[in-house]
Amino acid sequence: MKYLGGGRFQVSAEKSCRAGESYSFLPGGTCIFSAAYRKNGTININGPNIESREVSQLKSLGAEISGTFTVSLEPGVTVISHNAQSVPMFFGLLGAYTLKIGEPGINPYIVIKPSY
Repeated sequence: MKYLGGGRFQVSAEKSCRAGESYSFLPGGTCIFSAAYRKNGTININGPNIESREVSQLKSLGAEISGTFTVSLEPGVTVISHNAQSVPMFFGLLGAYTLKIGEPGINPYIVIKPSY
């Protein structure tokens, strides 16, 4: 994590886990991002879901929520669905899925199926 100034942080995280293991970036129900394994073999990766009320409260304090949630995938991972604003280029070989954070009521997500 790197402090960028003005109440902004740049956060990078990498997590390796066994098949079927779910992951939440922060414990206690605060969803910055999470990866949840489903019985059908897919993994749901979610960014924060910010409600309009929360955005209004933060703006009244002079705070703003904005940023990107970037997901990079290994070759062989199938993307089932997503609401990313940009996707990897050149047959999925260059770049990542980039999802915007801060839009009220929009939950950034990507659903994948690993090749294992």
